[in-house]
Amino acid sequence: MTPAHSEIKFGRDAASLVISRSEGETLWVQRGLSAPFLGGYWAFPGGMVSEADLITPHLLPDIEHNRESNRVRSMKRAALRETVEELGLQGVDLTEYENHLKPIGTWSTHPYITRTVSCEFFSVSCDELGLNSEELVDGRHHHHTQVGGHPELSQVEWLTAQEMYQR
Repeated sequence: MTPAHSEIKFGRDAASLVISRSEGETLWVQRGLSAPFLGGYWAFPGGMVSEADLITPHLLPDIEHNRESNRVRSMKRAALRETVEELGLQGVDLTEYENHLKPIGTWSTHPYITRTVSCEFFSVSCDELGLNSEELVDGRHHHHTQVGGHPELSQVEWLTAQEMYQR
């Protein structure tokens, strides 16, 4: 691992997209009940950072600014890749939209939990990703991934904050 990536921990760092649309709704996914991590919970699409997400610095001086920007870009790539995988969007490549993602926060599990995770959240509108908002939830282009023979997601819905609160 290069010094520029020493802050990223595989299997422990994650990234998620908070995708909104003009109707004031946000895209939510419900994890499958048999999912190994947070089964049944409602969340934003995303997942763990993989080695394929890493931005390799090309002859850049090893300064803090470049390390941070490479880390953020790696997290953005992970959020986009995992969203495509989770939603089963076959043939869709969202990497060109990396610059549209805005960092909005971080969530971490407590350090005493066996499986610790730190997740970066990025916001983006459905229009900025060039996606049809209805096709994201109706399943027309979906081929949902499986975990242990069970669907990774059980539901994908556009919900307002009020609707999510009432669940």
